[in-house]
Amino acid sequence: PFKTETTAESAAVSILSEFEDRTVLKHNYKVDKNGMNITLSGADKVVFSFLVFDFDGETKTDVSISKNRVTVTYEGWVCTYETSGKIVERAEYAENRNGRYRVMYAIADRALTLHVSIHEAKQ
Repeated sequence: PFKTETTAESAAVSILSEFEDRTVLKHNYKVDKNGMNITLSGADKVVFSFLVFDFDGETKTDVSISKNRVTVTYEGWVCTYETSGKIVERAEYAENRNGRYRVMYAIADRALTLHVSIHEAKQ
C-alpha cells in the first residue's frame, strides 16, 4: 500500500512493503525546491541503490566520494547525495542513451535518509 501527498511546494509518496517472511520496509520520498529526500526504515540493514552520472560520451564528471556524501560536478552544475548511513561504491557501471553512471549504495542499520540536491556551481 502507498499514499501520496501533493502541495504547492512539494510532492511526496509513502510506500509500505511487506515480504513473505513478514519483514516490513517503509519508504518515503519527498520532492521540494531543496531537492529530494528519501527515508527507508526496516528491522535490519537497509540499502538504497542509486546511480551517479559519470560520462556523457564526451565529458567526464568530477566525482568526489566521502563516507556519507557524493558530490558530482558537471558543466557548471553540482549534484550532491548526502546520507545518514555510509556510501559504498560498486566497481560497476550502468549505461543508457544519456551516458554512463556509477553504481552506488547508501547503507545503514534500520533507518536511512538520503538527500539529493542539484544547484549551479559557484563561479
